[in-house]
Parts: sequence; C-alpha cells; structure tokens
Amino acid sequence: MSLNMKRLTGIIMSFLMIFIMIFQGLNLTVYADGLAVDARITSFQILNTSNQPVTETEKSATLKLDFNFEMPESIFLDNGNYFDIKIPEEFDLTTAVTYPTTFDIKDENGTVVGTATIQPNAATATGGGGNVHVVFNENATGKYKFKGHLHFDLKINKKRVGDNQTINVKAGVNNREDLTPGPKPIIVKPDRALSTVEVIGKWAKAPTVPNQAAWGVRVNRTKQYLKNVVITDKITSNNGHFIDPDSLPTVITSENFKLMKCEYNASGNPTSYTGEVVDISDKITFNEDKTEFRLDLGDIGTQSYFLSYKSTVEYGDIVQSNNATLTSSTNPTQSSSGTWKYRHSGGAAGGVLGKKLKLRKVDVDNGAPLAGATFKVTKSDGTSFNLTTSADGTAISDQLMQGRYKVKEINAPEGYELDPNEYSVYVYDDVGGTLTIKDKMDKTYVKVSKEWVGPKGSSATIHLWADGVDTGKSVTLNERNNWQHTFEGLKKKNTDGSEIQYTVKEDAITNYDSSITGDMENGFTVTNTNTEKISVPVKKVWVGKEADSATIKLLADGTEKESVTLTKDDNWEHTFSNLPKYADDGHEIEYTVDEVHIDGYSTTISGTAATGFNITNTILEKRSIHVTKKWIGSEGTGATIHLFANGHEVDSVTLNAGNQWEHTFEGLKKKNTDGSEIQYTVKEDAITNYDSSITGDMENGFTVTNTNTEKISVPVKKVWVGEEADSATIKLLADGTEKESVTLTKDDNWEH
Repeated sequence: MSLNMKRLTGIIMSFLMIFIMIFQGLNLTVYADGLAVDARITSFQILNTSNQPVTETEKSATLKLDFNFEMPESIFLDNGNYFDIKIPEEFDLTTAVTYPTTFDIKDENGTVVGTATIQPNAATATGGGGNVHVVFNENATGKYKFKGHLHFDLKINKKRVGDNQTINVKAGVNNREDLTPGPKPIIVKPDRALSTVEVIGKWAKAPTVPNQAAWGVRVNRTKQYLKNVVITDKITSNNGHFIDPDSLPTVITSENFKLMKCEYNASGNPTSYTGEVVDISDKITFNEDKTEFRLDLGDIGTQSYFLSYKSTVEYGDIVQSNNATLTSSTNPTQSSSGTWKYRHSGGAAGGVLGKKLKLRKVDVDNGAPLAGATFKVTKSDGTSFNLTTSADGTAISDQLMQGRYKVKEINAPEGYELDPNEYSVYVYDDVGGTLTIKDKMDKTYVKVSKEWVGPKGSSATIHLWADGVDTGKSVTLNERNNWQHTFEGLKKKNTDGSEIQYTVKEDAITNYDSSITGDMENGFTVTNTNTEKISVPVKKVWVGKEADSATIKLLADGTEKESVTLTKDDNWEHTFSNLPKYADDGHEIEYTVDEVHIDGYSTTISGTAATGFNITNTILEKRSIHVTKKWIGSEGTGATIHLFANGHEVDSVTLNAGNQWEHTFEGLKKKNTDGSEIQYTVKEDAITNYDSSITGDMENGFTVTNTNTEKISVPVKKVWVGEEADSATIKLLADGTEKESVTLTKDDNWEH
C-alpha cells in the first residue's frame, strides 16, 4: 500500500470515530425501516360536535377523540417507522361518522409525512374500539423532536355501554399505557325521548366528500293521520343547491330524493333500510337557483317514510345549514333544521374557521364574488360590528363566542341592489359559521320589435350586445311572439359604475336589407326591406303588315316606370329587368304594359308580369254585312236579327216597315288576330206562326224569309130536297184549284 493511500485511509477512519463519539454523546437512537417508535400521547380530549370538552354524553351522540403526540428527543424518524394507538372497547369505530378511515399526516409546510389508518373492531357486548396505525414515509426521514396531532369522530359502543354508566377512557401506545395520560371519565346518559307528535325530523348524514352534503328526514315517525302533505326545504346558508331527483330504479342507490316506506324504533332510526321505495321524481319542484324545493306528497294517512336527498356545498365551505318544513291540512305545521359539517379524521388542515364567521357575497346570476358589500352583524346581546367583503367576495370576523348571529346588508356593491333580508347564522367553535348572500344587479331591460317591408319572413334572430360585445343573449322573433321581445334582468352598470350601453344586431336574412333604429331607452326597431328583383318580358305580335316600330311602356301600379321601342332588329322582344318586387310600403308591385297608339292598328295585350306579356297589333280592315227581310203571308210588326262573328254574337237589329225590312252592319273587323277571315252569320228570333229560313252569305248579304204557318177550318153540310141519294162527293178549291175532296153519306149525317 502506498504512503498516500495509507494517509487517506487514516483520515476516513478519523472522521468515522468523530461521528461515533458525537452520536454517543447525544444518546440518540436511529431506527431501521419498519420499526415501531414509542410516540408519547401528550394530551387527548373527548369533544362534542361543537369541539367542546365533555364529561357526559347521550348514548347516540357523535364524539371526537383529539390526540397530540410527540417523539422522544432520542429518535430520528426513518421511512416506515410506525406507532399504534389503542382505542378503548367502549367506543364504536364502525359507523359512518368515522371518516375517512385512512388520512394523511402533514408537516408545517403541508408536506405529507405519514399516514394514519383506523382499524375498527366489531362493536359487540364484549368487544369494540380498535387501533389507529400511524406510519411515517420518506418525507419524515431525519425528523427530530417530531410532534403531531390526530383527531377523528366516533360513537359510543351501545352494545357494551349501558345507560348512566361511567366509562374511564384510557388509550395506549404500542400496547403500553405509560405513554398516554391518565384515564378520562365520561358518563353515558340515555338518549333524550323523542317528541310523541313529531311529523318531521331532519339531520345531516355523516360526510363522505367535502363538496356534497347528504340529508335524512324522518316523515311521520309518530304515525299521525296526514292529508295534503307538502315538504319544503331551503338552504339557509346559500352556499349550494339541491341535486336533481332520480327516478326508479336509479334512486335506490343514488339516494337523490329517495322516499322509503319504513317503521321507526324508539331511537328514531328506521328499523330497516330495505323498505319499498316510492318514485317521487315528478312530485318535486325547485326555485330558480335550486336552493329551495317543494315535495307534494298528498294524502299519506298514517304511513311513515324516510327521505334522503343531497345538496352541493360550494365555495370550499365546510358547513351548510338548511331548514325543512312539513305542512298538512290535518296537522299543525312543523319545521326541523339541520347543519352539515365536513368533520373528518386527521384534523382540519388549513382554512378551518373555528369560532369565526365567514360572509360571502356573490352575484345571484353567475356566482361571481362581489367586493364592497358591508354587513351589520348583531350578537345575541344586541351589540354589533360591521364586515366588508374584499376582492374575493368574502369577509371573515375575529373569533366569536359560539352562538347565533343576525346578519344584514347595509351597503351593496356598486351596481347591485341592497338585499332587504336579515339572515340568521350559527357560529360553531369547531367549524365557525358560513353565510353566502346573493345580490341582484341593478337591472334594466331592452325592447326590440321587428317590421317588414315586403312579405314577412318566417323568423328573425336578434342578438343583444353590451358595450360592443355579444352578451350571448338572443331571441328569435316570429308571429308567435308578435315580432317583439323584451330582454329583461340586464345588468345596468359596469363594475366602475358606468352605464352599460346595449345595442342589438340581426342575423342576415336572404333577400332582405336590415336597418336598426331606436335606442336602449325607447327600444329598438329592426326593419327588414325586401330586396327581391323580378324581370318582365314583353313580345310584339303583328296581324297583317308590320309597322316600323312599336313603343311599349312598363307601368308599376299604373304609373309609367320605363319604356322601350321594339323593332324588327330586336325580333320585336324585350325584357324589363332588375325590377323591385315590393314597394316601400311592403305591398307587391303590380306590373303591366301599355303601347303607344299606332294608327291603323288595333292593340290587344295578354299575359302577366310573371309569364310575360304579348302585345298584338292587328291591321284595321273593315267590312259590311247586309241583311233583308221577306214575308210569305201577312207581314209581322217586326223581326230581330242577330249578327255573329265566329259563332259569338257581336250585334243585333230589329227590322220593320220603318227601315223597309233591311239593314247593313258596318265597320266590322275582317280578320282574326291570327290573320284568318272572321266568319259572320245571322240568326233571327222566332216569330209565332212563321217559319224562318236564311239564305245568302257575308259577301252578298243575308235574306231572312218568314213564311206564315196559320191554319183554318171549312165546314160543309149536305142537304137533300126529296129522296136522298146514297152519297155525295164534295171538292175543296183553294184559289179555284182543287185542294182535296170528301164523300158524304147518311152515316156521317151528311156533314164534314
């Protein structure tokens, strides 16, 4: 070995000897991983739910065991070191109030240095209690003179402890009793007798999570006869809302408004939790922010129920209060209050408001914290003090005596209404008291209405803007809301006190221009003007020779709007385009056409603005039709002749002796619009005792001949002077010419 190596070895050995001497002088013990350490319980207390030490308790009360411990000066902690605290058998660690059963132990910086686990024994007549096992982790390594604190809730072991029994509470550490203070006596009293007429009793269930409270309500425990039952509840601390009800079968496990039929024992607990569950999801109504509910049960007779439901606990609070009321038409109204506290094993690290009152001011609509609200807090002796909320919306008092306090807002934040209500809040020694007050903004409203120029659309969407920013509020106007709406409950001022400027905007609507008039004081009017355009085609048709040109006028509601001259070059066609479909007053414009007169032509116009117009010009060729009347037999007094063109009557005349039984129809159109010849005919009104016949044509004239059809009778009688012959033949002559004959005999009495 070299000289240098020998020197280095000597130096190292010297340092080791120095360290050994130092540790021997300090008399310190270093434990290896997983070894028990004999922590000493320097003090422990038995506390009630208000964190007050007790020497007697009711049998069903919830208690807290509170321990302070420290390590001997000779111990440096190491990862895995542990100790156990034995909890006496007179206590019950198996109920829900002992929560959680595993929790962290933190140092002054909030670092987790260990874990405590509650290990309960079954609560029986011969056993109970349990063990608290505390194990340190690597963050505790090297800790010296370590001190700590533990606490957790528990119950009396009713199966082991009798009424009015005094128990001496003595804990142990690592199966040693010399590491703990002496026993603490406590007298266990029987539970107070319940009311014999109770119809509602409420309490908070043991907490399982920090942001949700669970509630239990006894309904008609004493079996009164109840009709028209209504249960209401209100979160009086204003720091949460009720959770929506579930329907069957979900509600059986969720317990979000679970109503169970049951019977109760003398302690006021259901004898069974497996009774029939009634679906009440459709019988519950809430107020707007769900801080209140109403349950209409109707007639329940003498049936008893157990009602379970939950609420959120907001803002990180660890206490919530509410008040339930049962009304019935057959029983006096009763109320029952409950207070939920987030009491949990391990102590209340950071933020616990023991003996203090915390007020919180928030916006009723969005929950935003509000600074500058001042409250008057009145004590039970009548004295008072003020609290003003800071930027986070909260105000915290100094430490107060446990008890009930009245709170009233005396100065509202800028832009908010003053809350007129006076609130009552209880301050506890362990968790203090919390009250959330929700303020309404100074409100305003903005009206908006819709007008249409042209046909109305099916709807229009209007958006509300505040100081140039979309508020997210909108409305769809339509016939159902009469094309008008009022945006209500609007914040009137900004946080700096300036007035908010509200405007509106509209979503674009196809074929409409939008204009907005008015202001937020008088309301806004959004006018939509139809911008639809149409085209009107026109075509010129000639019957006969074409003229050189034709000027066509376009009329809008009877007034000339524009004109065009048509010629053969443009094929006698034109389209009036880009024409507004609707007038300024909203009615649809009626478009028609007219033509500047062309000598020698007649004009006919057919069609519509939608289908297009045809303007037909027919050259004016005329003709005359002559008609003559002839009689066979005596002349009548008159005869009416009708003139028809293509089968349609166009004129008539009465012929008589005064006009010499003839007439000429003059100035008649010669051709149809298609250029074909018009066919003229005549007809005569029937004349009694005359047949009518018509000869001739429209070129040569018509002759109407009337032939008399009257008839006469000529009687004849045969007279004999002397002896009658056998017969006689008689001839009838017409104008000297034989017309007919007859043979007379004695058989026809010689007559005909």
